[in-house]
Amino acid sequence: MKARLFQPFQIGLWLALGLSAWLSEIHQSLSSLINAPLQFLDLEQHFSDIHTWIASLPILWVGTGIFLAIVLIVVGYYIAARGKFMLIHQLARNTTDVGVPWKDNGSESLSYFLWTLMIGSGVTLLFGMVIAILVGITVASTHGSASVAGLTAVTITVAVLMALLFLLFYLVWLVVTDLIRPVMWIHQCSFPEGWQTLWPCLKAEPGTVFLYALTRVGIQIGFSMAIMVGGLLT
Repeated sequence: MKARLFQPFQIGLWLALGLSAWLSEIHQSLSSLINAPLQFLDLEQHFSDIHTWIASLPILWVGTGIFLAIVLIVVGYYIAARGKFMLIHQLARNTTDVGVPWKDNGSESLSYFLWTLMIGSGVTLLFGMVIAILVGITVASTHGSASVAGLTAVTITVAVLMALLFLLFYLVWLVVTDLIRPVMWIHQCSFPEGWQTLWPCLKAEPGTVFLYALTRVGIQIGFSMAIMVGGLLT
């Protein structure tokens, strides 16, 4: 890897890798853009009729906005899936070509996108249900109780369980998304076929996989904390 990137240094390769890396994370940029506060001109002063018409149909506009946001995010995730396979292709082949990996890995990217979308939606739904159950247990356990110690114990227990559950889901998600892509690219296979190939390796080296996932989590937490500290210091 070091030899490919620096010996010799090739600006074209770096630009191609940068494009693929940006595409592979474009869904996060789109999500941030949608969540960011929007700044509009003073339409009420110049377009009072349009403003009145928009205000008279709030449900329609809110529904349309939510639908467009969902479509934009889904499209962003699909483009990100294509970009991830482009990046693997460029690094493995030491090439600056963009069109070939975009064209050749279309079926693998689509399979990866659809399966990760379904898995992510299922995990999110399951996580939400478990949180609702834990919150319900907390409320039921502390209802009418005047014991501060009991309330504190139940709250801490539920918080720890939620944190462990989130960590478990996150580790599973990292394994599914990070390790399956190279297997799919090497074997030019779909997500289920790649999982059948990957599963024996996961069973053979569970400690290595778990250590990798923990390292990824630790790096992300450390990076986030560094950004927070930097923001506070400035």
